[in-house]
Amino acid sequence: PLTGLASMAHLRGRLTELYRGDARGSALRDRYALVVVEASAPRFTGLADEVFGLDLRMSRIGESARSVFSGGETICRIGPRRIVVLAARNEGLARRTTLLRSLLEIGERGLGGVRIWSESLPLVPEQASSLLDELSRDQAF
Repeated sequence: PLTGLASMAHLRGRLTELYRGDARGSALRDRYALVVVEASAPRFTGLADEVFGLDLRMSRIGESARSVFSGGETICRIGPRRIVVLAARNEGLARRTTLLRSLLEIGERGLGGVRIWSESLPLVPEQASSLLDELSRDQAF
């Protein structure tokens, strides 16, 4: 809640709408992608960091994602250290992902950095749900 990002339930609902509205499931993976941003494991330096540090950091990462993906994309925090953007797969996706990486490299340099990658949407809604479950698991790097 502190980050101002959409919830996992909202992202699941948005994906359900997309799958329901698409008679040809394979077309969704050609039209949309999940851009995943994962922050490195936090290095706590005190009680304030333990309580608020990660939420504030994820809020900053979310703001950067919002500034790059500002066209109505769904931006969601799906785990303690991951944010997912449901974005249109078009000619600008690679450019916007690169811009987000550049923005975050500057801000995250002293905090261990971030990883960014894209996931294709699965062919069927049940697999999309499983993908979100997998992405929401915290896997420290």
